[in-house]
Order: sequence, then C-alpha cells, then structure tokens
Amino acid sequence: MKKGLLIALICSFYNITSQMNFIGLENYKRMFKADDLFWTSLWNTLYFVLFSVPLTTLGAILLAVLLNQRIKGMKIYRTIFYLPAVLSGVAVYYLWIQLLNPSTGLVNTFLG
Repeated sequence: MKKGLLIALICSFYNITSQMNFIGLENYKRMFKADDLFWTSLWNTLYFVLFSVPLTTLGAILLAVLLNQRIKGMKIYRTIFYLPAVLSGVAVYYLWIQLLNPSTGLVNTFLG
C-alpha cells in the first residue's frame, strides 16, 4: 500500500494525459484555485465521514440493542425487520425458476 501511495504522489507532479511531462505543482495549483468541484467534494467527504457514517453506525447499534431486548412480542418485530432480507432471496429464486422452466421458460423459448 505504501508503494502505491508513493507512485500516486510521484505521478501527481507529471502531466499523465500526454507524454508524462514534468509540470511540478501545477496540478495542485489547479486543484486548489481553479477547480470548484474540489471544495464541493471535500465538503461532501467530510460530511460523510463526520456525520453520515457515525450516525448510521449509531442507529444500527441502537436498533440491534433494541431488537435484542427481552420484551413480549419482540419475536414479531424481529421477524418483520428480517423479512425483506428473506423475501428478496425468495423472489430471485422464483424468478429463476420461471426463466428456466423446461416447458414455458423464457430461456428455453429463446434457445428453441
């Protein structure tokens, strides 16, 4: 990983779109001064790292703790919560069964 980072740093001082001409700090000057998308992408990255990931992780942990409580009727809530994960697999299975049906399946119809 360190080798790849070093290669990326070295390549940042060259114009790699043409004949690998050495251009020094021009890429960094253009990035900080002329590229408006750099600051937007930097803000989006900071927002994602500082807010989105911790809040999503905290919500997942709180939901896991909540679903692990010994409360009357909790098995129903666990089932409802897990049902979409199971149903998507069943839907994909049913779709493939229909596609590969020997008599009326779309794949066999196309091959016939």
